[in-house]
Formats: sequence, structure tokens, C-alpha cells
Amino acid sequence: MFAEKHGKLREYGNLVFEQFFKRELAADEADAIALALASIGLSEQDYRDFLTGEGPADYESAQDDAVTDQVFGVPMFYFENEMFWGYDRMGLLELRLTEAGLKRDSSVKQAV
Repeated sequence: MFAEKHGKLREYGNLVFEQFFKRELAADEADAIALALASIGLSEQDYRDFLTGEGPADYESAQDDAVTDQVFGVPMFYFENEMFWGYDRMGLLELRLTEAGLKRDSSVKQAV
């Protein structure tokens, strides 16, 4: 949420995804996340202030939204009121998007 508030959600997500699945990031440790945020140009101190300030309320709000939206796992996407849950459903989601005329431009570099 901190990275999103500062316009760096995609950059943060790509970094954390890669490091986490290489087992190079302890995603549940504030110090590790602070270093990751610093590596993409965000302030470690501002992040720590977020953790002791508005962060917990933002987190609770996100949890409430997830319950309302019936989120129970990731990745989870909705397209035209159809839920796609799990990586094994990404091909089906891509098919539905293509059928709707939303085919991805293969010349554009994709994020992780």
C-alpha cells in the first residue's frame, strides 16, 4: 500500500515478486521491506512512519474489502463478473480477454 500511495506499485511488485520467489526476501519483516522500498527510491523512514501511522488502518480497510469481494487466494481476477482464481486459470482469462477484443500487444514489454 505504501508503494502504491507513492506511484511505485508495479516497480515494487516486480521487485518483491522476484526476490520472494528466489527466497531472497522475508516479506513479513519490516526491515526487509524497507530496504526493498529504498532500492526503488522510496524513503525507509517514511515507510516506518506509515507502519506506525496510517498503515494499520489502511491494511484493515484492505482486509475488509477482500472479505466483501470474497477474495480467498491469489492470483484472483474478475472479468465481466467471471472469477479466475489460480495461476492455472490465467490462460482462460487471457482467452476471455482476447475474445472481448482486448488482446495484449506482444510488442509491449511485459512486467514479471
